Amino acid sequence: MTQQQSVNHYLLYGTLSEHHNYQENIYVTINGLGLRYTRTLSLLTCIDMSGNNLSGELPEAITKLVGLEVLNLSRNHISGQIPESISELRQLLSLDLSGNTLSGPIPQSISSLTFLGSLNVSNNNLSGIIPSTNQMSTFNASSFAGNPGLCGDPLTVKCSNDSNNGGDNYPEGGGKADRTDNGNGFIDKWFYMSIGVGFAAGLLLPYLVFAMKRSWGGVYFAFVDGTAYRLSMKYFSKSRIV
Repeated sequence: MTQQQSVNHYLLYGTLSEHHNYQENIYVTINGLGLRYTRTLSLLTCIDMSGNNLSGELPEAITKLVGLEVLNLSRNHISGQIPESISELRQLLSLDLSGNTLSGPIPQSISSLTFLGSLNVSNNNLSGIIPSTNQMSTFNASSFAGNPGLCGDPLTVKCSNDSNNGGDNYPEGGGKADRTDNGNGFIDKWFYMSIGVGFAAGLLLPYLVFAMKRSWGGVYFAFVDGTAYRLSMKYFSKSRIV
């Protein structure tokens, strides 16, 4: 069972009277604020593996480190999804997963991390609606930038309203392929069908009229013959003059 350290042990080597004594210290950025830990270093529980070319899925076992306060895995090649059990890291102050290839939604359970003051999941392949309750409502758009599939506040991309129908949330005008046409395919089908019906009606209507009224048919065909005769006479007269 994982235990959280609660007793500080000052890490000092050598004695103050000797010239070769030294002490451990670390500089950590938490909540956008740079802090140097020296006398309280042993109380800091931090994992920083940023920029190490790591690959593979984000291990769910890391969420068993319940005393973890800072987790920075940015600028690697970590794939897979953010585990739902991320909410087990209740002491987490800072989480940076930016610059990876993480996919899927941001777990709604992340909203329960009440101490989380710094979050960066930008430049991944995350999708779906951004959780907006509790601490998640305090982060700005830069924390989620570079994820075309994400939607909802604080981004300007609105989500499609599919949640009432049990569907997934996608950015308006995007998401699944069958949603991209916004019904235009249905409209196009009716458009072409109406053209076909109109063309057929234009051809059949005169024949139906002439079949019912033979006198109209005679007048119509006489008019067509006369027009054709006059045009042909004009053509031959011009050709003779030339």
